[in-house]
Amino acid sequence: PYEHETMLARDLTDLPAVQPASGLVFRLVDPMDDASVDAFCQSQAIGFFENEAPPPGMLPITHRVAQAPRCRLWLLEQDGRVVGSGGLEHFEESAALIAGCVHAGARRQGLQAMFIRFRLRQAAAQGVDYVTIASTPRGPTERNAQRSGFRAVFTQTGLQRTQAPNTENTEG
Repeated sequence: PYEHETMLARDLTDLPAVQPASGLVFRLVDPMDDASVDAFCQSQAIGFFENEAPPPGMLPITHRVAQAPRCRLWLLEQDGRVVGSGGLEHFEESAALIAGCVHAGARRQGLQAMFIRFRLRQAAAQGVDYVTIASTPRGPTERNAQRSGFRAVFTQTGLQRTQAPNTENTEG
């Protein structure tokens, strides 16, 4: 095993209130504007990898997601600076909260919880029946999602194949 991921879900009845912090703006990413898409990609790199280089291929994939027709993405701006980003991907009657991150210097202010609630309301406005979100078990995303009415549906384990031991008979 190399990772565990919990999938959480909730319907869109009785949505929690969104009370944005002072100076917080949810700015929609324009998929046709290169500067807007680049700002989203940069925010994702900072939010998920801080001072490390993102894995090769992450930025091209993020760029494609930003332009995917099923996705709507936002930048979180606080007092005019980008402090996080994330999105909502629609599929039939459902949506998934994707790529939500808050930059290290802006954490522990409730921004992720506000952003989850904002995206729930966006999904409801588009007629979605239910929403999912994935998290590491007992991680901050799971805690914030549960506070916003999500419940764990299942946990999956990622498996990685290791080198098989040599089982040949070496007697001779």
